[in-house]
Amino acid sequence: MIKAIASEGKADIVITRKNGSDGIVTVDYKTYSLQAEDHNAVEEVDYVPDSGTLIFKKGETEKTIEIKIIEKEDGVERDETFGIELSNITPEGAKLSKKSK
Repeated sequence: MIKAIASEGKADIVITRKNGSDGIVTVDYKTYSLQAEDHNAVEEVDYVPDSGTLIFKKGETEKTIEIKIIEKEDGVERDETFGIELSNITPEGAKLSKKSK
């Protein structure tokens, strides 16, 4: 499950591990721009792109990805959307939800 919390200069994306917390699970993540439309954020213009690997240790059920939001010159911020893709989950047998983006 993915939940976003926006605050000054950043968006905190909370990734939740469900259906148990035994053992170590890793999952890769990567931000991406959506189609060029109004209210869609653009990499390096509206936010700093990011990627990496989250490591859930035994008993951990949440991890947070912090995405830096680039301030507008006019100081006016509006709601904009970008994507995050989860992939390459390990170990074998671990599964992503149907919504991996």
